[in-house]
Amino acid sequence: MSIFLDKAGVPDRAGPAAAQAVAGAVCWMIERTSYHASVVSPEALDQASETCRVVWLRVAGIEP
Repeated sequence: MSIFLDKAGVPDRAGPAAAQAVAGAVCWMIERTSYHASVVSPEALDQASETCRVVWLRVAGIEP
């Protein structure tokens, strides 16, 4: 995923703003969000999945 972010313009350098660091943080946020929603209901999981999709696209600079 960090390669995708690098191509989207997220800097590929060391530190907390680097593509690798951002990709890791987003992946863990998605994992935790999905887990919590999955124990609520299928509808909550659907909504969380869509929210995570939006977050990922915004981080990658694809969607405003």
